[in-house]
Amino acid sequence: MILAHPVNQMRALRRKTMCLMAGTGSSKSSVSSFKYEHDENNYYELLDAFNELHKEATKLQKSNNKRRGEIKFYLRDVLVLFSLLR
Repeated sequence: MILAHPVNQMRALRRKTMCLMAGTGSSKSSVSSFKYEHDENNYYELLDAFNELHKEATKLQKSNNKRRGEIKFYLRDVLVLFSLLR
C-alpha cells in the first residue's frame, strides 16, 4: 500500500493512534477497539483495492473502445477493397 496519498497517511496515523489508545483502557474495551480497528482496516484495504480495480477497468474500457473504433475503420477499408475486386 502506498502511503504517499494524504488519505492513506491519515489512515496510517489513525491506526497508530488506535494502537496506542488500545493499551490505555480495560482489557474488554481494548479487545473491542482492536476488533473495530481490524474491521475498519479491512474496509479501507478493500476500498483501496476496489478503487484500483475500478481505475484499471476504466482504462481498459477506454482502450477497448479505441480498438473497437480502429477495427471498424479497417473493416470498412477491407469491405471497400473487397467490393472493388469483384
